[in-house]
Amino acid sequence: MFVLISINGHEIAIDVDHDTVEGLIGKINGANAGITASYDPLSDRLNLQATAIGPDLIDVTADSTGFLSAAGLDSNNTIRGRLADNQNVVSNLSQFAGVANGSFNINGVSIDVDASHDTLQSLIAKINASAAGVTAGYDAETDRLVLTSNNGTPVSVGSDTSGFLTAAKVSRKINPNAAFNGSGANAALFDPGKSVRAGSFKVNGVRIEVAADDSIASVVAKITSSSAGVTAAFDETA
Repeated sequence: MFVLISINGHEIAIDVDHDTVEGLIGKINGANAGITASYDPLSDRLNLQATAIGPDLIDVTADSTGFLSAAGLDSNNTIRGRLADNQNVVSNLSQFAGVANGSFNINGVSIDVDASHDTLQSLIAKINASAAGVTAGYDAETDRLVLTSNNGTPVSVGSDTSGFLTAAKVSRKINPNAAFNGSGANAALFDPGKSVRAGSFKVNGVRIEVAADDSIASVVAKITSSSAGVTAAFDETA
């Protein structure tokens, strides 16, 4: 006698008089239902695992045979297809749990964030397709988003109402060659509330003059070339 079960909408005929467990596994795997069936002798049941990437459970229904129950199968104990983190919506990821609908700016260009639909992958695509003049990529070793300028100019980030930049560990990297009075992409990118203005300071009693359009690099050079008897350097990793 033949009866039918349905897995992901694909009907599978079972010969209750002749099919073996091995034969049933072969039928399920050959049904193009997007799953792989296997037998677990420790739990004495069949496992169904999705072959495609996706967050949905496998749909097992329409069992008039009692086979699914006997095999310990229902949608709640099937194995989801693994969804790579960069393809999952940001609201489903613990690192981005605090991200909300909003936007952030890169080089003055606004990037919208839809926390319920955007993925890390889609946000990277948005950045790269924008007029921000940068290439975005994910660094798996540091677990952070990396922004690289397309033309060698400093990258300016800010105005983040979504919280995405913080969650993605995108920092405001100081530009040592930018003028202290620069703005936008040409700003020195000090932390909020910090700035440098024209004036002077002393090193070993030697006065070092600072102009508004000086940069970290030019001030370092002034110190080193002075008679203060020191060599100055800027540590970008500090």
